[in-house]
Amino acid sequence: MDSKTQEFLQKLKDSGNWNDDYDFSEAIYLNNSSPLIIIDKTLDTKHIQTPAKILSRGIFCGFTNAIDKKDFTIRKLKKEGLYRKEYDFKEFNISSTREKGVVIYTPYLTKHELNYQSLIKGSKCGIKNALNKNDFIIKEFQKKHGEKYTYQKVNYKNDYEHITVTC
Repeated sequence: MDSKTQEFLQKLKDSGNWNDDYDFSEAIYLNNSSPLIIIDKTLDTKHIQTPAKILSRGIFCGFTNAIDKKDFTIRKLKKEGLYRKEYDFKEFNISSTREKGVVIYTPYLTKHELNYQSLIKGSKCGIKNALNKNDFIIKEFQKKHGEKYTYQKVNYKNDYEHITVTC
């Protein structure tokens, strides 16, 4: 580690903003406005933050400054006990907490739009966030009733309009 980086880290310790939950092994200090790479040891995720912000506000490693937002989201969900193994995040590419990303519900292979905030609050894949509501509702019916009915004429619009099911 070069001397400028070591000086910055000492300044950080002296400021009272040091926290052992963070690893600065990839940080290279150039100046107060050039971002540093910080590793959050609790999630094992990489984040960028400027030295000026770190010294004034403390270290923050969250979604907004995560380098790999999909990886951060999955690791955070696991840590919070909200991760669902039946969700596939391969198409979940977002850059802000409110932007919606695609989560695939693997039992039905249906796609759903959810944002980071709703996932962290425990939202699940369902009819309301399904990209193809018709496919999702048919798979729900098939799960409940098996092949007892035919759903070819189902055209789901909302919870209040009737649909046609053939017996």
